[in-house]
Amino acid sequence: MDFGRYTKKRRLTGQGAQGDLWLAEDSSNNNNRVALKILRSSNETDLERFRREARCAYEIVSPNVARIWDWGSDPEPFIAFEYVDGRDLGTIVPIRSMAEYLRVSVGIVAGLRAIHDEGIAHRDIKPENVRYEGDGHVKIVDLGIALSRGESRMTEVASVPGTYGWMAPERRSKGPLGVEAEQKADIFSTGLLLAFLRTKRHPYAFDQNRIDAAAIEPDLESIQEEYIVEIIKRALATNPDDRPTARGMLEALRESSQFLPVPRSNRRKRRLLQLSGGLVAVLLVIDIGIRVMPDGPTSPFPSTLPTRPTYAVQACTPGQYNRASQGDAVLRFGALLPDSGPLAAQGPSQFAALRMALSDVRETGGAPFSIESLKDENLTDEGDATEGTACDSTDVLLSNGVDVIIGPSSSAVAEKTIDRVVESGVIMFSPANTAPSLTDRTDGELYFRTAPSDTLQGSVLGKIIVDDGSKTAAVLARNDLYGDGLRREVTTALRAGGVEVLASENYGSRAKYEQVTKKLRVLNPDAIVLIGFAETATILQEMIRARIGPGDKHVYGADGNMRRTLVGQVDPNNQGVIAGMKGTRLPPEDIGFTDRLNAFDGGGLVEFAYAAEVYDAVIIASLAAVIAGTDNPANISREINSVTQVGEPCNSYLECLVKVRENIDIDYNGVSGNLEFNDAGEPCVADYVVSEFNDEGILTTELTAVTSNRCVTFQRSQP
Repeated sequence: MDFGRYTKKRRLTGQGAQGDLWLAEDSSNNNNRVALKILRSSNETDLERFRREARCAYEIVSPNVARIWDWGSDPEPFIAFEYVDGRDLGTIVPIRSMAEYLRVSVGIVAGLRAIHDEGIAHRDIKPENVRYEGDGHVKIVDLGIALSRGESRMTEVASVPGTYGWMAPERRSKGPLGVEAEQKADIFSTGLLLAFLRTKRHPYAFDQNRIDAAAIEPDLESIQEEYIVEIIKRALATNPDDRPTARGMLEALRESSQFLPVPRSNRRKRRLLQLSGGLVAVLLVIDIGIRVMPDGPTSPFPSTLPTRPTYAVQACTPGQYNRASQGDAVLRFGALLPDSGPLAAQGPSQFAALRMALSDVRETGGAPFSIESLKDENLTDEGDATEGTACDSTDVLLSNGVDVIIGPSSSAVAEKTIDRVVESGVIMFSPANTAPSLTDRTDGELYFRTAPSDTLQGSVLGKIIVDDGSKTAAVLARNDLYGDGLRREVTTALRAGGVEVLASENYGSRAKYEQVTKKLRVLNPDAIVLIGFAETATILQEMIRARIGPGDKHVYGADGNMRRTLVGQVDPNNQGVIAGMKGTRLPPEDIGFTDRLNAFDGGGLVEFAYAAEVYDAVIIASLAAVIAGTDNPANISREINSVTQVGEPCNSYLECLVKVRENIDIDYNGVSGNLEFNDAGEPCVADYVVSEFNDEGILTTELTAVTSNRCVTFQRSQP
């Protein structure tokens, strides 16, 4: 039996809380495998829980939570989830390797934090609801009894929802609670799970029925690592107020890595940048070109169910590569940058910046190994994330034995290729990835980026819109990792500022933009936010025809489309066609750098987006290699963050190299600005400019915004 575009193949072992699970194929996406949950009850209460699972799972985007791709009701209510090919955690315990145990534990708590950040409680954390994919990768599954803030509790007559043996004492005694209390109960269940993973014993195995008795202590004696015992004990506190948040628990686990018997570089304490959680609400649905399963008049799924982005990017298949070149005293760079696809306009300057940076490093010398000149065959195209170009290019680079890949620019391409790269022991250093979900991505500590997370940009853009006085807004974003991540951050900031968000949606690559425009006219928001790349020009053309363009509404963009080339793409004969459109972007490139880059490349460069970040990525990686004293990527990666942290400031490879030779700690500040990395391998501070197109088609800078650790301050630019 087919369920829309999904064809059932075989029943999966186990069942969800409410439905049968099937392996299915998606005919609209290269027959990618999905997990199809089909409701096996016609009971209205069960149906409402099924709807709630769809709503809850829709809100969460995390590499450690199984994603929902779609849902529908024909021929029966179903939800299509990401298929996680692995085993539940109960089949792999005990985990003897402390390094793997920490990777698994961090993955579990990172997933739980993503769930809690959306105002949701899972309410059934247990080994069977966490899937292990190998090499420390885990995903939380089954939100069938999850509770979202703003939704009423659905109590059961005979039992409390959840699994009794993994339930917090307050849930056993009081039954279902409010979301905040249920999240504290999730922490308790997670503490039980972390103890179980290390010992293969439930910590209350001697008397699970008395977990709620304060005098009963959990059995943790077989766990030798005191720092792990302390984390678990805090999670198992009888008083829920004494338990940490998921965020705090995640920090504690990450800091535990210092106790591993692996030498670590001098690093600052990790500072994860997250916006404060906003109210999670069911969004008004508008059909803007995303395929949603049709609901007829008798459908049990309401028409107000939010649409879900369907950007399931198929990851590159694993490969086997010769690592003989790693540690052979030759440092090799390669490029995975846009020569085609939606970011192709940025490619020429990025390739040029890579060549110039490597030329500067080679001419300066000073490394205890040779640095190979950049071969043309190692200048590869990342293409479009929906195609196979990036995988083919990655194969070329890995087969050629590169140690450091500079790129990709697209966050979606990074998600597509990252596993293949890091499993090969190679560093991936992106100049332009901004998707927030990449902060916590499992990456073997081999993934870095010189572009700041959109967690920072979203807060700035949201504040600008709030300060401009808009009362209502619609946020439209391209249907990929970048668009969806920034959309969520902007939406959170708008709601926190009191703006009513009438729609917050993703549009597909084949969206009919005239339909997007019609729905926007119906909603009639004060502000319209467009998060996209080159396709923004087509959307603006439709908006202008419908008289809801920048001349009629407050229209905002972001770093992906606030480019000087946008005017000509909308209307080459009218320089003022989008006058008044405002948005955020990184500061304009230093004129000295762009002039030098243009001269180096022979002239003709027009667009310089993220070229400075490419240059800095090469310099940082090269300095880290010198400090490590080797071309081995594993050793280089341990030094990358410290290159930009506490030390004596230096602004060039040569200046920094002199200090390194004198055994002075350095703090590299590059041509792209302040590059202070946190332990996630990304800038923890960022400068943004707020620019506006004028009547002459020129981007003028209105405000300079400095963002640091969720604090946003503004300073008027000097004329």
